[in-house]
Amino acid sequence: MTPDKDTKNAIIKNAFDKWAEKKWFQIVFVIFVLYIMAAPIAGPFIYNEINKQNTQSAVIEGINEQKHQEEEKHRLDFEKSKQAYAAAKTVLKNGLESTDSDYIFLIEYHNGMDNVVTGIQFCRFDITLEALREDLRYIDHAKFKDDIVARYDLLLSDTFQTASRAFYYTVEELWSVDRYLEKHILSIGGKAICAINLTAENGQIWGTLLFVTTEDNTFRMENIYTVRREIETIFRK
Repeated sequence: MTPDKDTKNAIIKNAFDKWAEKKWFQIVFVIFVLYIMAAPIAGPFIYNEINKQNTQSAVIEGINEQKHQEEEKHRLDFEKSKQAYAAAKTVLKNGLESTDSDYIFLIEYHNGMDNVVTGIQFCRFDITLEALREDLRYIDHAKFKDDIVARYDLLLSDTFQTASRAFYYTVEELWSVDRYLEKHILSIGGKAICAINLTAENGQIWGTLLFVTTEDNTFRMENIYTVRREIETIFRK
């Protein structure tokens, strides 16, 4: 026989009264009541704290990932740079014979410090690679490290800065064009030079190849353009 509603309520009440006498039940009941009362206040606070910690963790993970990507990019760029310069050095060495040169220098331009008043950047250059005949001596690299373009009339001239053709001079002719460069060429026994610019894909000049001969006044000009093209291809990859 199924008990009626009043009987069910009485059974539940008697059970509750019986459990209420037990301490463990009283403790559980108090905790439950406190939880119900505190939930509207503590709930959002706990949620915000959890969300805050998750956000902080996400930010830290993002920073670590960005740092990892930057380090990986630096590593890949470094490897790419080494490969490019190794390939370029091979081209220059081969170019000695093909162009009838005794020295070939790769000049690369970069921006130095600004003038503190005008804000104009100093245009500088380094000789980053050189190839030379085995019986010749190396130049003093300190002379061409972070050197100032403004010292060299040839490099500074508008005609040279915008040209894609090769410029040829004997040392006698160079004396009237660029005495500072002529002094350096004479110091290694040069008799003639050929200078040609290197350009990026957008046409901007980023460097110059300087060919020097010490025995006669001639170059194989068609091969100078070939060397220029090979160097540009290497550094455009």
